Amino acid sequence: MAGTIHTLGDPERLEKALRQKIEYLKNTAIPRASESRAEIEREFVSGEFLVRTGPRTGQPVTAAGRRRRVTDLLERHDRVRQLEAELRTQENERERVGMELDERAFKRGCERLGLDGEEEARRIRASQDDGEVDEPTGGAA
Repeated sequence: MAGTIHTLGDPERLEKALRQKIEYLKNTAIPRASESRAEIEREFVSGEFLVRTGPRTGQPVTAAGRRRRVTDLLERHDRVRQLEAELRTQENERERVGMELDERAFKRGCERLGLDGEEEARRIRASQDDGEVDEPTGGAA
């Protein structure tokens, strides 16, 4: 899904897709990956490495099995970190798109009032840099 999100041209659709992706990461992918990691971490904390399936179920794992569990733990930890990084990236992108949508809405509002949206945006940014916020200049009253 991440690959298709960035190819959407319409900012509203892009923002919606980003919101859905963020919710999926927060509510599904990260919790599942974290739970999977916690499951294997419990084995390390308790020191009980038991065979999970097959004819030896419940018996201690071999040295090779313990090595696989270490590898699994590291891979699961990396997966959680990757998902968290993806979440941060998606949230940053959503913030950027939101700002773009706000700017477009502002310009449309200025145009409706008979103001130059670009000029008003520059003037407001300049006044914010000075710590002041002015009322719109000129235009229809």
